[in-house]
Amino acid sequence: TDPLTSTYNRRFINEFIVKEIERSKRSKLAFSIVISDLDEFKKVNDVHGHLVGDNVLKAFCEAVTSSLRKVDVVGRYGGDEFIMILPETPNDISCMLINRLKNAVEGITIPTPKGNIIKITSSFGVSTYPDDGLTSEDLLIKTDARLYQAKNRGKNQVVCVD
Repeated sequence: TDPLTSTYNRRFINEFIVKEIERSKRSKLAFSIVISDLDEFKKVNDVHGHLVGDNVLKAFCEAVTSSLRKVDVVGRYGGDEFIMILPETPNDISCMLINRLKNAVEGITIPTPKGNIIKITSSFGVSTYPDDGLTSEDLLIKTDARLYQAKNRGKNQVVCVD
């Protein structure tokens, strides 16, 4: 696990995706992968310092874990990028869940040592097995591309389909 956020690490997530593909093949049920990236996170660290940045990451992960189901898996993919695996969840349901999460993230407020309050937002890309790919690589490429679509469309958005 990641020591700061108590979410799974990238290695665990990559292994879990491979296992989830195999499980989904057997059950013939879809599952979704979500990649999120905090909007303007570098600016938070630059303006308010890394301790505030750490608090933002922790608050984001708390919002994620309280918004998603117990069966869903959350991991830190790197820096301020997080990945969620939603077992037995087709694209339309994933979109609904992640839009609810996006709204929860918008409500987060983080106090700074100087007495200010900062708000955060996040962008999300979603892909679904088997519609968007049959391998972990294909799914991650599609998810990442949709995340960048969300960023390019103005951030604080969820992109589930092209």
